[in-house]
Amino acid sequence: MKPIKYKRQKRRGMTLVELIISMGILGIVLVAFINMFVFGAVNILNAGNKGVAYMSAQRDVDTQLANNETISEKEVSITFGAKTILIPGGVAQSTKSHASQSASQEVFIPYVPTIESITPSVISEGQSPLAQLSVLGTNTHFNNGTYAQIYDFFGNLIYTINSSDVILTNETEIVLNLPSNNAFLNSKSNYVIRIITPISAGKLEIARAKFSVTTPKIVLVTNGGLYVSASGDYWLKRSSMANFPSFDEITSGFYGNERYLAADSVGRILTTSHRQNWNSGLASLSEKMNDVFWSANLNKYFLVSDIGKVWSSVDLSSWTLETQLSRTVGETIQPVALTAISGDNTGRIIIGGNDGSIVRYDTVNGWSSSLDAIPSFVIKDVYLYKDDTQSFYLVVGSGGKVFTSTDGLNWIEDLLTPPNDLNSITYDTKNKRLIVDGEQGKIFQATPVINVSTGKLNWTGTNPGVSFATLNFTNVFYHMENDKVVISTTDTVYTFTSNYATYESTVFTGEIINDIFGQ
Repeated sequence: MKPIKYKRQKRRGMTLVELIISMGILGIVLVAFINMFVFGAVNILNAGNKGVAYMSAQRDVDTQLANNETISEKEVSITFGAKTILIPGGVAQSTKSHASQSASQEVFIPYVPTIESITPSVISEGQSPLAQLSVLGTNTHFNNGTYAQIYDFFGNLIYTINSSDVILTNETEIVLNLPSNNAFLNSKSNYVIRIITPISAGKLEIARAKFSVTTPKIVLVTNGGLYVSASGDYWLKRSSMANFPSFDEITSGFYGNERYLAADSVGRILTTSHRQNWNSGLASLSEKMNDVFWSANLNKYFLVSDIGKVWSSVDLSSWTLETQLSRTVGETIQPVALTAISGDNTGRIIIGGNDGSIVRYDTVNGWSSSLDAIPSFVIKDVYLYKDDTQSFYLVVGSGGKVFTSTDGLNWIEDLLTPPNDLNSITYDTKNKRLIVDGEQGKIFQATPVINVSTGKLNWTGTNPGVSFATLNFTNVFYHMENDKVVISTTDTVYTFTSNYATYESTVFTGEIINDIFGQ
């Protein structure tokens, strides 16, 4: 058998030429990849630096806007149909650098038409009807076609002031003539006034302003309704306006806790505060209320009634009977009509009755009462005075008598104007004086300092004029904001300057004034 023969073929290496060609191709590829890597890395680095610069410029622009810094003025033209309008504005801009890169940021801020001021911008409900409102605009283009609309707080269109009632001064100043009876301006609402100016076909420039109406400063109640006033020289019958609740004869009221509270002869409670309608849906106590009070220290409202009851409430929706005053006559228990209530900032309360009885409250002893505390005396009004150095109770009523007490138990009589009744008390916070009015046009004043030896106040009489000698003053209220003394007879209100030198008067024909109160 023949041996098998193997044929071995030797592997041949690259020739020099092949080696050179391969090395050349490799070099070309390496150079391409290196260039791509280097340029990519550089671009990424530059993009990062530019991003940092851009972010820095953006922050700078944001800071300029946030700090309301001065920016450069600029106008941008915009075409509306065939008309080109230049829109004024400003440019907030910034250029920042990081490493070798820089970036710029620019923001255009248009000057929006705005109302710089409206005069007056705030009034009180019950102010005499405004004839005009003066408007000053910024970046506005008021013209002969400018008109205005008034909206209430709920977005309801209340009134449109046509262009014929707009007095044009220039592109930024106009005067709006208001309707003769703008009683719609009541404190249930803040109002928005839209000033509308046609600037081209179908294009309107609109600027807005807020007009505020606050709660009235003074309220007067009669057997026929409720009136409000801003200063006592003009009265608006609020009870005849829309959304006023049903009521009987409104007997008394008080302002406290930023709220007005009034009560009527069948125990309905009427109340309002800013941006709220008057309403009477809170409670009905079915008895005649003679006076109302708010105690800030006790955080309670109080009512006193014609049948000797004292009611309190913290929310005006639920009422608690605090105490009740009555006397036994023979075999009959008769309630004592409570006529007036007052208190101080320590939680003390005093209540007077029409038979000289006194009801007191303090946070230590609670409620207590004294029948015939001042015998044979009809209490018309009470007042509790307190300052940093002293406090005392004050009572006025029949026969021209004033009684003072430092403890509410022991009373010192002072006879001012017999036999005429004294009817009402108020305190003049600006001039620091107590004021009492009464029959035959009597007005008495005293600084609130008790004479240590007599226990009395030093009263002085004031005669505002001979013409008042036949009148019976029934209510008095001091209005600090206007420094005026508001005094009423049964059907007329006299609003005096604080020195009684001049006055305004308003007659409420056919009505009987029951109370005056306010802020």
